Amino acid sequence: PNRSGTRLQAVRVSFVPIDLDLPLEEQHGGKFDAILHKMTEDILYLSKSSSTDYRSSSGAIGDANSCDYSSKPSISEQARRVGRLTEYKANHPACCLVDHPAHVQALMSRSEIARILSKCLDGVTTRSGIPASTPRFVVVKSNDLPQIQRLADTAPFTLPMIVKPLPAAGTKASHHMMVVLNRQGLRRVHFPCILQEYENHGGVLFKVYVLGDTVRVFPRNSLPNLPRGEQGCSEHPGYVEFDSQRPYPRLDDFGLTSEKDQWDPKIWQPAVENCQRNLVCPREQAQYTDTQAKKRRVTVQEGPTPNTNTSPRKAPKGAAWHNRNFGG
Repeated sequence: PNRSGTRLQAVRVSFVPIDLDLPLEEQHGGKFDAILHKMTEDILYLSKSSSTDYRSSSGAIGDANSCDYSSKPSISEQARRVGRLTEYKANHPACCLVDHPAHVQALMSRSEIARILSKCLDGVTTRSGIPASTPRFVVVKSNDLPQIQRLADTAPFTLPMIVKPLPAAGTKASHHMMVVLNRQGLRRVHFPCILQEYENHGGVLFKVYVLGDTVRVFPRNSLPNLPRGEQGCSEHPGYVEFDSQRPYPRLDDFGLTSEKDQWDPKIWQPAVENCQRNLVCPREQAQYTDTQAKKRRVTVQEGPTPNTNTSPRKAPKGAAWHNRNFGG
């Protein structure tokens, strides 16, 4: 039974593949309770496009009322596929679309992600009063080396810097990153990208996943702590490149050594325990008493981390599920 004492019943869920090159109404009876998709490549293409054949008058992706995708042969295949998703959602409001292309579009640019996060954290502090913030950044707008050097010199932060491609998903290159240690390393910077403040974080990052009342926290190996300021070394090129989907470089890759292993559980375990104690969403705090809130399930995964030695398999164009209890 749930918190209200109502006994829960098992729900039969059926997952079926869908083809966005065909009308959704013609597949599996045309009735879906939810649609999951991984359309990042198409949405990225549309985000870069100067065309307006997939946009509403406000500039947002997927206003189904503004365009009939099935009757416009001149629009791109990407716009047609994304359009089928948004049209189906508009015609079937009860269907849960995860996620709407208009929401995914905001996550296609790292500069936009950083701007949104910075805005969301404005005025937010920890319980002890420490302000919460995101690393500062500047956007590289050309491949002109003197301009890149001036941008690095006038940035509100100092070396080392982490260089990230502007596109955040949709291409293999979006995961190719670099840490610049000195001005010599700036020669390797390529447009379009951002120069971001390098924040030391103990060589550990935390992946937090929330589904309803279930919270899972996964500690993951991350970039090592680096000394502040420009690092000069005649035997080092001044930068370290890496793929964010593969194991991160270690301290010796930067030409540095340390006596302490930064992946020591004694270092990151207190942070995991603090997350376990305090991670309660405001909605629950408003609905339940402190005693009830403590019953929230928080699962901490301390075992092996997900395999990052290989790139993830390419996701299908889409999937949907039927809820058999509701005749979907």
